[in-house]
Amino acid sequence: EIRPAEGESIYREGDVSNAMFLIVKGGVELKQNGSRTTRLSGEFFGRECVLGERTRHEDATSKGATVLKLLRETVVDTAHVYPAVAMELLARTLKRNKNMRVETIALTDKHGQ
Repeated sequence: EIRPAEGESIYREGDVSNAMFLIVKGGVELKQNGSRTTRLSGEFFGRECVLGERTRHEDATSKGATVLKLLRETVVDTAHVYPAVAMELLARTLKRNKNMRVETIALTDKHGQ
């Protein structure tokens, strides 16, 4: 559990991305390319590490937050044991990015079937 002071940086763009966070209390302001958004209690942020990103693409600043830091390895291991965790993270990510264009890729076996 981490309790950064109001206005304190949790991470900055370009930092190593090795954990995601769950907001237990308060809020976190995310700033990317001049755009700002606030995440509140019960929401995740920093999920890009689970998706393979190695650096942060945004700044995260505490707005009186208490957060749980979830290391990438822990999240991935948990998702392997409990697939429902992986599905919930995916659902929340897709909901957050509902305006994102999603492309479908058809997979075939090595015989082209």
